[in-house]
Amino acid sequence: MSGVELELNKVTAPIQLQTTKINTKTGEQIPQIPASNEIEKKIDSFEKTQEIQQTNIKEEEETKNKANNNQPKSFKEKFASFCKTFVKTGNYLKATGATVIYGGLAAGAIMFSNWLFKGWPKVIKKQIKFEDMFNKPLKCISKSSKIFAGLTAAAIGGYQFAKAYLKSNQHAAHVDQKLNNYSKVKS
Repeated sequence: MSGVELELNKVTAPIQLQTTKINTKTGEQIPQIPASNEIEKKIDSFEKTQEIQQTNIKEEEETKNKANNNQPKSFKEKFASFCKTFVKTGNYLKATGATVIYGGLAAGAIMFSNWLFKGWPKVIKKQIKFEDMFNKPLKCISKSSKIFAGLTAAAIGGYQFAKAYLKSNQHAAHVDQKLNNYSKVKS
């Protein structure tokens, strides 16, 4: 550049860009107002005060949370907490049972179909004995089918547990809402 060099600093660059004007006839930049350090100090002090305000807000929230945690729970709150825990445990037990049943059935169906459609051709081609097909059925099932059956059972289990988690959260929110409504009506 001819005339004025600009520092590429996040604080000073916008100030210097505002303080120069390009002469259209000669193509030179003419400084109008020299950049001062006072503006830089104001920007730095502004950022510092903003950081202080954010830390003050965090400290206030922490003190409020500590004050709320120190208050003893009422009998209704304790009972609601017990009910939420009981329902959550029940939902997870149901999900475990559903995973065992549905996941086991799906995995069994996958492996049975592979045994049926891959094992019989091996018996017909005399690659394995007829007795081994029934005595050692896992040898007739391909490795990829075993892996696919396991992944299917795991996916069904994941679905069941996600469903149980959402259902228990919904029930807990309902209990909390009833508890809050009761406390508002009472006071």
